Amino acid sequence: MGRTEDGTSRNGRRRRALLLAALLTATGPAFAADEYRGPTEPAKAPPGIKLAIVSCAASLKGCQIPAEAAAEAAKAIGWQTTIFDGKANPKTQSSAMLDALAWGANVIISSSIDYRSIQLALGQAKKAGVPVVSVGQGGDTPNALPVLEPGQLAWAFAIDPDNLALGRAIGEWIVRDAGGKANVVAFNDKEFDSVDTQHKGIMEVFAKCGGCTADEQSFSANQIATNLGQQVVGYLRAHPAVTYVYMPYDPAAFAVAAALRQAGLGKRVKLASLLGDEENLDLIRRGDVQVADVAFDTTYEGYAAVDQIIRHLNKQPLFEPHGENVPMLVLDKTNLPEKGNWVASSGYKEKFLALWK
Repeated sequence: MGRTEDGTSRNGRRRRALLLAALLTATGPAFAADEYRGPTEPAKAPPGIKLAIVSCAASLKGCQIPAEAAAEAAKAIGWQTTIFDGKANPKTQSSAMLDALAWGANVIISSSIDYRSIQLALGQAKKAGVPVVSVGQGGDTPNALPVLEPGQLAWAFAIDPDNLALGRAIGEWIVRDAGGKANVVAFNDKEFDSVDTQHKGIMEVFAKCGGCTADEQSFSANQIATNLGQQVVGYLRAHPAVTYVYMPYDPAAFAVAAALRQAGLGKRVKLASLLGDEENLDLIRRGDVQVADVAFDTTYEGYAAVDQIIRHLNKQPLFEPHGENVPMLVLDKTNLPEKGNWVASSGYKEKFLALWK
């Protein structure tokens, strides 16, 4: 049996390469990221609709971009629309939803807000006969439906990317980048159902990688502005063999990148994340700690939400999956857009508007 310079057998390397290739083939996307996979059945937009959009926070792009996209789509078909700012506070988000009802909304979009924290507002909307639709919070196909406690309310329906596929995609990138020998710590924020599902996807990939070592750690969003960076730096100093760090969303990754840079760890580990925020893509462009980001088109989410609302108001069947196949793509230095966020180039805005005439 032939052996290579590092002592491993050639047959062993070949088997590992075949296993890695099989893993990536089994879990990789079966469609082009820019391919339009949304609805094709026309749905004429009803007139005179007032659409309220409650963003989790105007300062967070992951909430605000789909909110603004939905407003843009609604205005294009003559609907009246207003965006309310939830200011990253559950009490303010609930109050904003009540303000939306007082404004006379026929439909409300909730952008990246946890239904468990706005039960009073959801109850008032139900009494008023106003459907509340979610964007960016999971809880509908192609993701699992929420498990509600007795008397608890959730969404009429929800628009979200395939969260398990997002996790798998960035996990596959890490395994491939590491040549099947990744030593990675994956952080999870269990406050968000969508994030927890993405975490399951990435850990599935690592579990199938025979040459990889993977650990799991948890944090909460309120740590981003306080001690998250210190937590990650402390972990890496205690685990010097770790070479990849996965953070589950970009604002957390951006804070961690700063902490790693300041601690002198920016060259030792590679940082990967999920969302596709412009600030994080700039880190990749500069070669500054972060090396990869699985992006999904949040503008598409806003248009898809309006599309499903039209079908709901028309009493037409909703498109399946309810997330309308939000486009996604893993970005690294080889395929970044020159500037800004990644947006799918399928011409979906024109396609949606043509369906609604």
